[in-house]
Formats: sequence, structure tokens, C-alpha cells
Amino acid sequence: MQARFAALIAAAFLAGPVHAERALVAEDGTVYAETSGPSGSRLSGKSQTILLSDECAAEIPGKGRGTWYWTGRGTHVTVGTYSVRFDGNVPLIPLYRCVG
Repeated sequence: MQARFAALIAAAFLAGPVHAERALVAEDGTVYAETSGPSGSRLSGKSQTILLSDECAAEIPGKGRGTWYWTGRGTHVTVGTYSVRFDGNVPLIPLYRCVG
């Protein structure tokens, strides 16, 4: 019975996109809710949304496109002249291409 339950759970994860959600806090104290899927994360804040792709691209609707990267000190997002850092936080997406 336990093996059948484990197989059912594994099939559910493989059948569709996996989404996870958690809170990220920017260096200025702004809280973002991160929702991730297989190829990117959506960071939803009170006044803006930041989209991160697993190709290291970033977008803020209405502000433009830019890039993001991760170091041991956190995640850095730059779109035009706007920049934000999330101390010690790692996006819930594959980041092997985006290590800076």
C-alpha cells in the first residue's frame, strides 16, 4: 500500500508543472511571494512583479527586461537602472547557468 501511494505521488509531480511558493525579502525590506514553475519564478510584491527565467533573464512588466544572477551573497536582479538584491535567497528554479 505504501509503495502504491509513493508511486501515485511521484506520478502527480511528473504529470504537470511543479509550483512552489515562499516569501522572499529584498534588501530594502519589500516582501515578495515567489511562485515557481519548471522554467521560471514569479516574484509578486506589493507594487511590482519580477519574472525570472531559468535562462537568467529578468522582466518587470512596465519597466523592461534585464538579467539576474545568484552568488553566495544572494540573488541580484537588474532591469534597466533598477536593481534589487535578495540576501541569501536562492530562486526555486534551476540556476546552474545563472551563478555569478
